[in-house]
Amino acid sequence: MGIIKAAVGALGSTAADQWKEFFLCDSMDNDTLMVRAVHQQSERSANTESDPNVITDGSIIAVNEGTCAICVCGGKVTSVCKEPGENVFHSDQSPSVFQKGGIGKLSGVVAKKISFGGDMPVVSERIYFMNTKPIWANPFETRAGIPIHLFDTRTGLDMDATLHCGGLYSFRITKPEIAYKTLIGNIEKTYNKAFLLRILKSEILTVLQSACSSVSAKGIDSYRLPELIPQIAETIRDTFNRIEEEKHGISLVDLSFSSFMLSDTDRNTVVRLQRSKVYLDAQFAAAGLVDSMAEALPIAAENNGGKAGFLCTVPFGNTPFLSFSQEAEEEKPKDTTWQCPCGNSCTTKFCMECGKPNPNY
Repeated sequence: MGIIKAAVGALGSTAADQWKEFFLCDSMDNDTLMVRAVHQQSERSANTESDPNVITDGSIIAVNEGTCAICVCGGKVTSVCKEPGENVFHSDQSPSVFQKGGIGKLSGVVAKKISFGGDMPVVSERIYFMNTKPIWANPFETRAGIPIHLFDTRTGLDMDATLHCGGLYSFRITKPEIAYKTLIGNIEKTYNKAFLLRILKSEILTVLQSACSSVSAKGIDSYRLPELIPQIAETIRDTFNRIEEEKHGISLVDLSFSSFMLSDTDRNTVVRLQRSKVYLDAQFAAAGLVDSMAEALPIAAENNGGKAGFLCTVPFGNTPFLSFSQEAEEEKPKDTTWQCPCGNSCTTKFCMECGKPNPNY
């Protein structure tokens, strides 16, 4: 009874898989990299019981612009359809009576199915559609910063600084077979870019650090940092594509920076030293002092506590530049009264009574 049941099952499943199928994939969005193909079927179709893991010989695969079809048989990539248009699927594992010579091959298929219990397909066949359009607007950012060598020609500052940058990049799958084998593999329905972006971002940041280190090896002025953007972007594209295209079948299409600047601490250090260098000139220093005092005077005038006066002296060599002080109080007249031996109290050099001179003179 088991053999009879297996034979009936084998004949039934083989008969259901005789219909040729038509595979078509609508345009995939910017987040989708690959989908498993499902044959097109309407309500009037008689092909309702075919095995989804069997692609009948002679089936049609329609490939749209920006996509490619990957045919997998028994877990192995057998063909890749990159050219837009209709492609005919050929398979000796799943013959069809509607194909020339197909009837003679059916007995072998039925016999194999009986040996597996009657219902199992002889081989698993799948078609995947892969998105080969550029995948746009993927963000990247150097949160920890990138070390670069900074040399400021104005002040002579030579130090290691931290560069923070971020932007967007786009990529595309240029070698679908390699991408399928090394990244995506067998999927049930859909594969989106979320997992892949983590890998790509890590690779981009690695190349970015190497590029920044290379171009700043001899020291770079802080004001020239924007000049490095085109050179660094080109270096990243060339290096990334040379490695990743052969490794994962992916190429970098475009990379742009939305921010490319020193850390706040390093930027403030450069600005402070540049200002200090300017103030070595006496005229610039005097102008800076006047500006500072002009800002300080209104603040001091509003201060009700303590004395209103203040003293500010800036030495240039041994000569004070400016000096402000509270108006000195009027000096009290000196007491010149003296007592004459005659008993008269005098304020002049001679006594007005006896004519004796003031002994203090």
